[in-house]
Amino acid sequence: MSLHKLVTIFTALTMGLLLLFTVSCEYEEGLGGKASIKGQVVYKVSTFGGDAFHEAGDEKVYIVYGDSDVYNDDTRTHYNGRFEFTNLFPGTYTIYAYSDCDVCPTGNYPVIETVEIQNRKDEVEVPRLEIIK
Repeated sequence: MSLHKLVTIFTALTMGLLLLFTVSCEYEEGLGGKASIKGQVVYKVSTFGGDAFHEAGDEKVYIVYGDSDVYNDDTRTHYNGRFEFTNLFPGTYTIYAYSDCDVCPTGNYPVIETVEIQNRKDEVEVPRLEIIK
């Protein structure tokens, strides 16, 4: 077999493998991307005049990547109740914080929002998470 034929075969195999790896690289939800999810946690206070809301500083907020059974990361809110998860790939994410509950067996329950990152540089805003403390 000539050297020219060997180089041609090697080049074809290399290009085929490169194409295979390029096509099969699909990212799942999680860290490593350029998108972000932002939001705010507020304390809900019920009064005779109606509900009042106050910024919930230093509260834990959790994120679940895709259909995971457990949370994948957490952060704490700033003094103004704002939080952010960064460096995410497109996909579905569940965000939640815990609210107190006097009648719940565990003493609390999660306030949950699910959001979708469509594009790799999206900045998605989560609906406000209203918790009771």
